[in-house]
Amino acid sequence: MSHLSSAMETEYPSQQLTIAKSSARIAACVVVERNLSVAWLRAFTALVAPGVKALAPLVISVTGFHDSQPEEVLGIRSLLDQALAQSANQKLPADGKKQRNPLTCRGVANTIFPGSLWNPGADRQLLYKRYSAMLPRLKRRGSPRGLYFERLIAYGRGPQNGNQLEHIIDAYRNGLRRTSAFQATICDPQRDSTRQPRLGFPCLQQIALHPDGDTLSITGFYGTQYVFERAYGNFLGLCWLGRFLAYEMGLTLKLMTCIAAYAPFSGGTRAGARKLASEAAKLMAVDSKVAPNA
Repeated sequence: MSHLSSAMETEYPSQQLTIAKSSARIAACVVVERNLSVAWLRAFTALVAPGVKALAPLVISVTGFHDSQPEEVLGIRSLLDQALAQSANQKLPADGKKQRNPLTCRGVANTIFPGSLWNPGADRQLLYKRYSAMLPRLKRRGSPRGLYFERLIAYGRGPQNGNQLEHIIDAYRNGLRRTSAFQATICDPQRDSTRQPRLGFPCLQQIALHPDGDTLSITGFYGTQYVFERAYGNFLGLCWLGRFLAYEMGLTLKLMTCIAAYAPFSGGTRAGARKLASEAAKLMAVDSKVAPNA
């Protein structure tokens, strides 16, 4: 384990952090934390450790929620957003123009659940309608092959006209308690099983829910996870989606788990990545106050 990881253990004790390297320089990494930002930082630190080229698998569990909102160190999210913007500016297109919409943690989260479109006091059908109306524009800005929330509410076939979230909510409200029933899929072999060397979408394959008493856990399964560019936003988006489902099912979100089969190093140089990890660790040490944030 790196010196930075050891320092982090002293400054901010982890509930669980397991890293096991193999001769192929692939590290298995399991992190359990109350705080989403801390969980992301521990995974990122493990990935940028000397000699590690990828985490496989990467398993992250976040346990700290207030009113189904995840605890965060907001300075770490802001720091990562700044690093993402800098990375985007370093990859200018041929015309020299800056990218219009560089990645942000919130932007990535919105691909899984468009939090700004949902009003907990309103009929959830309004959320579906608002999103469907915006979908053509969103697909032009994102992936023309599809978007995660689109696949969740308009898969193309199945119960509730392909609205998998509505099927889950309706089934639970009407008394179904078979845990295996509360799953939704994004990957579609008919559309996604191609021989293209790079596909881009979907990395998130499936979500599974576990109602337990008056609480709900959500798990997301990824084939590939990009820890610098996407992971924080993915964790946040899964938490937002879990909060929505918990609310509509009359439950409280208690756990978000994200499982990635493969998480390679990406996003610039290792020196730059280690600098980001170091700066985030300092913020974590100073900002011991954690708070939920939408």
